[in-house]
Amino acid sequence: MTQHGQMREAGPMTGHEPQSSTAADAPAEAGAADHDAPTVRTRRAGAGADSWWAPQHRDGMALVLSSGVSSAIGMLFWVLAARLFDQATLGVNSAALSAVTLLASASHLNMGNALLRFVPVAERRRALVAGCFAVGLGWGAAVGLGFGLGANIWAPDLVATFGHPAVIAFYLVGVPVWTIFVLQDSALTAIRQAPLVLVENIVFALLKIGLLVVAAGLGLIGGIALGTMAATLLVVVVVVGYLARVLRTSAATAPTAGRPVAARDLAGFIGIDYAGNVAWQAAVFGLPLIVIALAGPKAPPCTGWRGRSPTRSTWSPPAWASRWWRTRPRATTTRSPVPAGGWTARR
Repeated sequence: MTQHGQMREAGPMTGHEPQSSTAADAPAEAGAADHDAPTVRTRRAGAGADSWWAPQHRDGMALVLSSGVSSAIGMLFWVLAARLFDQATLGVNSAALSAVTLLASASHLNMGNALLRFVPVAERRRALVAGCFAVGLGWGAAVGLGFGLGANIWAPDLVATFGHPAVIAFYLVGVPVWTIFVLQDSALTAIRQAPLVLVENIVFALLKIGLLVVAAGLGLIGGIALGTMAATLLVVVVVVGYLARVLRTSAATAPTAGRPVAARDLAGFIGIDYAGNVAWQAAVFGLPLIVIALAGPKAPPCTGWRGRSPTRSTWSPPAWASRWWRTRPRATTTRSPVPAGGWTARR
């Protein structure tokens, strides 16, 4: 028997006990019992609702749904890209975007986890988010510039396809933008706005598809990479503006009694798993650069999942499988020559 059922049966027993004392007390206690019963039932219903609609459960479900929707639309993006662009263009653009993702993974310094850890308890949340974004922008620009300047060494095919100045400009802008793109999801989750991550990812994916079609119509060789980075920049501008407004409003209306967070706290928290995160990202997103360096720009992309966090990922089609299928060795069969009069069926 449930606790609620036991309390409902305890009401009549409580009502019969006062009969041995005074009859005047019975209505009062009965009224008290009737007054308590709805309160107990309401509390039980509220506890059940909180167990399902608590902020942590709601945010977790939103992030899982965001990852699934982004992956599905990302797969559609790369299937459409494979239809609109030739194999060499698809391979070069895939390698360019994989390099951006890898460099941004090294540039955000794993500060996304630090935002999740310290923003809810920080005394100055706006300053903490702004500081992490500023570090990500500066370090991302430095890493992107360094990669672009040395692209003749580690990405000569990108330089041959797009030109060295274009490669430098692309990574100088693209790496810091993608770094903020990674960090802003953690910032939204830290301020209990994880459902907006789902909206953000859907808008980003649809923008990529729309810009992909436009780039294909214009015949841009780097249309896949440029369209993706243009969609990223638009989303970053909107989300950063929203974060600045929300954090400024919350600091003015409801100042938190948190504790100050120093740079030493951040460094001690993110330094442990940063090296492992970079190694994992290099193993995944470094493969397209290796493939394009060894097999040339016509080599199909070999990446599987391209993403920045559990909240966002896009899918790159395994075109190497179709290439293997076309070039696989086939068994040869020998047939005896057909007679001049043709084959005669035997009864």
